[in-house]
Amino acid sequence: MVTRGHITDNDQPSGSAEDLEDLITRNYPLLKERLEVSDLLPHLIKRGFLQIVDKEHISSRTTRQGKAEALLDLLCQQGKCTSNEFVEILRIGKHKHIISRLE
Repeated sequence: MVTRGHITDNDQPSGSAEDLEDLITRNYPLLKERLEVSDLLPHLIKRGFLQIVDKEHISSRTTRQGKAEALLDLLCQQGKCTSNEFVEILRIGKHKHIISRLE
């Protein structure tokens, strides 16, 4: 479960899209600087949170930070993914080091 200031590793996906937008907003500088989008896209597509056209839009950005911004913006706009699902994607997408730093 994701709560303000605390994320645990044993949580089941729940929450809401609004929770994800709040999580992203609170952690935007960290996520923008640290996300390796290419590690996350396959998992986001597989779970139906993004489409191939979204991947193409994100991949058209030239910098790592630009790709991260495009991904974060799409996730907030689309509202398909919850905060706990996003944390799970981070976990399986080789971003455990970020999870412990989320507020």
